[in-house]
Amino acid sequence: MQDPKRSCFYDVDHSKLTTLELTEQDPPPGQAPKKLAVDLRNGHFFFNGVWANLFDGECTPQEVIFARRHYHHINLGSDVETHSFNYVLGWRGVDAKGSPLKQVVEILL
Repeated sequence: MQDPKRSCFYDVDHSKLTTLELTEQDPPPGQAPKKLAVDLRNGHFFFNGVWANLFDGECTPQEVIFARRHYHHINLGSDVETHSFNYVLGWRGVDAKGSPLKQVVEILL
């Protein structure tokens, strides 16, 4: 890890990145882990086993978009605190005419 204060995402050489996949850790018993991925070669997204193209037309993804939102849920009547995480995954690029594009999805894992 290059910078222990930052996510491992910053240690990835983005110029060599072709696919970024997020997989749920510790899914509920009896359930398969949720998965979300983006393919930077064609802009397609992967949702739990299904590939989807959210853009109708030619595109050239050029940069991955990734963000994690960490929520704290505090019950004021007790000492119980829970957490949830939303992940944003997508890409920035250009269409066939060179116009800028941005495609993102957000999922709770």
